[in-house]
Amino acid sequence: MVALGAMITALQVADWRRQIFALYAEVRAATGLFAAHDLWRRERDRLFATHPSSPLLPDDLSDFTGLSTTSYDPDWRFEVEVTPAEPRHLDFETGTDGIVPFDLIGVAQVPGVGSLDIWKLGSYAG
Repeated sequence: MVALGAMITALQVADWRRQIFALYAEVRAATGLFAAHDLWRRERDRLFATHPSSPLLPDDLSDFTGLSTTSYDPDWRFEVEVTPAEPRHLDFETGTDGIVPFDLIGVAQVPGVGSLDIWKLGSYAG
């Protein structure tokens, strides 16, 4: 049997994940790039400040005014092809979620920057 406190915590974590997933869907659906970035920044700040499963420590919440986020800069937006990569798997051990699996699915070459590995999250919302 699961203790009531643990069940509430699990439900709160599930709600946090649901809201983050919904936020990213809303950002992807936004028509303006600046507006999408502003929505992402505002909603993340709201969740961090108010949600019971916020990763912020209680002592940090009292003076929390928002996460440090750089303004949107269209010069750092790229549309590049993703080329297949040699398959690799990575299990990342966390303190709260246990093992989080990732699979390398491709590589993007970003002009003037370099290569960017593309990893697929193998757990929730992945």
